[in-house]
Amino acid sequence: MNRRRERFARRLDLTHGRVEMSHGGGGRAMAQLVEELFLAAFDNDWLRAQDDCAQFAVPPGRVVMATDSHVVSPLFFPGG
Repeated sequence: MNRRRERFARRLDLTHGRVEMSHGGGGRAMAQLVEELFLAAFDNDWLRAQDDCAQFAVPPGRVVMATDSHVVSPLFFPGG
């Protein structure tokens, strides 16, 4: 059995040229879209890592920046 059939219940169907709402939900449909469409078309080391952040080498450690912080409400909160 190939890898696609092991990971995803059904074949990616973009015959009507549209991405469905389920593809934006962060679940299996999104993973399938990224793996079978975007990764296949734009394969590179950065995309293959499938990180949702940017990492910057800053001696002696690193800084990580996430772009989805706008969804946090309130913006500043205790412990955050």
